[in-house]
Amino acid sequence: MCHHPGRAPGAVPAYAEPRSTPEPTPGHQPKSVTLITGDRVVVTGAAQHIEPGQDRQVSFTRQVIGGHVFVIPSDAQPLLDQGLLDRRLFDVTQLLAWRYDDAATPDIPLIIRRSRSPPAPASPKACPVSA
Repeated sequence: MCHHPGRAPGAVPAYAEPRSTPEPTPGHQPKSVTLITGDRVVVTGAAQHIEPGQDRQVSFTRQVIGGHVFVIPSDAQPLLDQGLLDRRLFDVTQLLAWRYDDAATPDIPLIIRRSRSPPAPASPKACPVSA
């Protein structure tokens, strides 16, 4: 098995398709979620259709981990590798379960985590003393 740097084992490149919504399959209505990058993922049953955000020229990697579908834009991968972005922001399955789909909320989710060490206290400022 060949390993590509910057790509998790089992990751499969996904390519954006022309902007069109897939036809619903019987019993499955399409749901869409907009990622923090502005890219939109339309899910119909087990199929995903990826629409890049406006003026974005990126590729996508689709991963299935523990039954969850992750769609990772190429420009987000280095930030994930460095630990600067939380992987859950690209977990389409979980975002839909949390009701962050486009029909349920206009908000794009953010996950804010406190750093491991507390912030340094502000240094006291010298105050002039009058005699």
